[in-house]
Amino acid sequence: MAEFKYAPMFQLGPDTTEYYKIPGSEKLVKTSKLGGNCGCGGKTILEVSPEALTLVAQQSFHDCQFMLRRSHNEQVAKILHDPEASDNDRYVALQFLRNAETAVKGVLPFCQDTGTAIIHGEKGQHVWTDFEDEEALSRGVFNTYTQENLRYSQNAPLDMYNEVNTKCNLPAQIDIEATQGSEYRFVMVAKGGGSANKTYFYPMTKATIQNEGTLLPFLIDKMKSLGTAACPPYHIAFVIGGTSAEKNLLTVKLASIKYYDSLPTTGDETGRAFRDTDLERKLLDAAAGIGLGAQFGGKYLAHDIRVIRLPRHGASCPIGMGVSCSADRNIKSRIDADGVWIEKMDSNPSELIPEEWNLQVPQRGDKRKLLELALHNAHFYMLEKRKRQDLADPDRRHIRVLQSLQEALGMKTLPRRIECFDNSNTQGEEPVAAMSCFIDGKPAKSEYRHFLIKTVVGANDFASMEEIIYRRYHRLLEENKPLPDLVVI
Repeated sequence: MAEFKYAPMFQLGPDTTEYYKIPGSEKLVKTSKLGGNCGCGGKTILEVSPEALTLVAQQSFHDCQFMLRRSHNEQVAKILHDPEASDNDRYVALQFLRNAETAVKGVLPFCQDTGTAIIHGEKGQHVWTDFEDEEALSRGVFNTYTQENLRYSQNAPLDMYNEVNTKCNLPAQIDIEATQGSEYRFVMVAKGGGSANKTYFYPMTKATIQNEGTLLPFLIDKMKSLGTAACPPYHIAFVIGGTSAEKNLLTVKLASIKYYDSLPTTGDETGRAFRDTDLERKLLDAAAGIGLGAQFGGKYLAHDIRVIRLPRHGASCPIGMGVSCSADRNIKSRIDADGVWIEKMDSNPSELIPEEWNLQVPQRGDKRKLLELALHNAHFYMLEKRKRQDLADPDRRHIRVLQSLQEALGMKTLPRRIECFDNSNTQGEEPVAAMSCFIDGKPAKSEYRHFLIKTVVGANDFASMEEIIYRRYHRLLEENKPLPDLVVI
């Protein structure tokens, strides 16, 4: 009879990611000690606020839309110096680096397909939230996509055949797993439709993995089917095995963004996942020989390939294949007792472009005038586009104004209900006051109020304002009605 043995399937090494902390985010978390009556007295828990989850999602998706990892950009730059690369390979690599150079300015994203927002979270057992995590994270996705120049890609089905665009890129795909520890860890992915369509599942059997002679040709044949529609060079992932089809494909997605790079390189009898680095090298050589190259023919169909072996049911052998494309937009982040931390991305891809290929910006003459005209036209186009969007969806403009007000005032929540007060008198007599109300950025005239000043004699604006503010909110509290998000006096 076998002895009980437990080992986690995914045994990752230390996280060597470099993070930066969002200033002030330590105020959004706090630590508390549990009481002794629950059997876990003395343990410290991390209380995470909804604002912390909104912030981590908002900043993560902002950063990965405009910046890529340095390691990815270095792989692109390497093509420029490879004597075996084709002219097409080098041309594509140069354009990707120039695109990164433009995107890092934070105005135009790296790719026009700004993708489905995917969040994979791992929540330590000592992390506590008393709200719906998915809602707080979704608000962060909403903020990024509505505040930046990002395309909305999500369609909501009204019935089987009719859809409407959600106009904010929600819903996001959010999966949260329980794990050990007192940190809340995330990897967030902006997954474009092109690379998502290059995800394949093959329900095979043991016959496919008899030996390298049966497996390697199979994988090369499937790799050829990727084509170039999803913007190579790719980061390709193969996963062999899996306790279910869905586990196989989740591993494919995470492997393609190098989330599992620190796995062991050997298996054991507990069924732990491992990387087959020898097979990865052979497949990368085969990818170079296919001839598709970086979109137009050449060597660089792939930057790298990951092959992960998982345990399987004896009667099946699931095999999955997927890619992360040249818009390799994924980013790690975490929340701990010190605040919110975001993976540091490459903020200076320009230095990877060889000097002889750097763009020259004209400083004077006709070329300078032509550049200024192009900038003027682009600015005019953006204004016209925003006007058309506001006409098609008036609520979009109101929400954008509220978001600007929230940022300017440093508010934690959107000021959806605003109440504004003013008072006046006629030469020191007949003092009166009024309150106007705005809900979601629009006047709510049915909520307007008029006040006769009862306790103040003469022209005393401060005392009059004190009276009406007290009367207004004393009554709301007595009637147990919600208070406004913002009061303007």
